[in-house]
Amino acid sequence: METKKNSTFPDQKDAVEGFDYLNHDYLTRKNDERRDDEDNETKKNNAALWLLIVSGIVIVFIILFFIVVVFSLNQVKPPVPLPINTNASIANYDEASYLMNQLGFYKLHSNLFTQQPPVVNLYILNTNQSFSYSLVNSVFTVVNRQLDNPDIVIYTNFASFKKLVYSNDPEKIIGTMIEDQSIIVRSYSSKYNLLMKGYYPLNFLFR
Repeated sequence: METKKNSTFPDQKDAVEGFDYLNHDYLTRKNDERRDDEDNETKKNNAALWLLIVSGIVIVFIILFFIVVVFSLNQVKPPVPLPINTNASIANYDEASYLMNQLGFYKLHSNLFTQQPPVVNLYILNTNQSFSYSLVNSVFTVVNRQLDNPDIVIYTNFASFKKLVYSNDPEKIIGTMIEDQSIIVRSYSSKYNLLMKGYYPLNFLFR
């Protein structure tokens, strides 16, 4: 007598194929999950690396900033005597040297990385005179001419120049003179370069 196959149960071949399909689907999902976990871990590691790099750069710049500022503030002011007021109709070298010293330009120094010296040009417009302040052989020097590639240029007139030279506190009154535009200060260098040359203590010039 022939036994009929029960159609409600899968035969062995169908069962094996069904198991293989379920196993393949399970492994595929596991592999996808593993790849997602690896991608997330890689993203976290990359983010942490970039954070470390940025933090390192910020720390280096903070250290350099304090080195530059401390170095500038610790500079000793040279003993430049107040020149005799001769009531001449033009400015002279001694007056320009005294004024630049009183305004604190002795605090400047060469860029720590490029070794470019600071250069400050002073123009007295109505007498058509120019003076420049810079480092020459590591010594601050004033010359009776303009120098190339200035960091800043100060434009003024003869009366304002004399007022600054013979005031008790030129650093204090120059702010008012900048506001009323009897003195104009123009920067021709980047903020980074100004910082690296020690202009930070002279921020009263940049109003």
